[in-house]
Amino acid sequence: MTGRHVRALAAGLVVLSASACSPRGADLEIVADTSSCTIPKVVTVRWSIPEDEPIPALLRINGPGRPMKDWRQASVREGEAPTGPWAGDGLTVTLVSKSGRPLARRTLTQGPCDAG
Repeated sequence: MTGRHVRALAAGLVVLSASACSPRGADLEIVADTSSCTIPKVVTVRWSIPEDEPIPALLRINGPGRPMKDWRQASVREGEAPTGPWAGDGLTVTLVSKSGRPLARRTLTQGPCDAG
């Protein structure tokens, strides 16, 4: 596989929003650390919590058809954390306020793979 193909595969990873960012300004992003065709994969989750929102917040995860579970605490307003090599297509990450209110949600989806 050429470098051009690897770059195209990495660019093929699509991060979709399962719900819009909070009107209060919270943000959440999922960034792939490996080729979009590698499953499972390591991804980096980045978050931003508005100043008027108490911290710590909570990052919760779930896969398709799986219940949501606590993953890690967001104890700083802006931060990032890598997953292990277990993130796959359909992984949803939800940033939840200290009071339990969803602030932002993102779902990882895989773009098409180029077999050639």
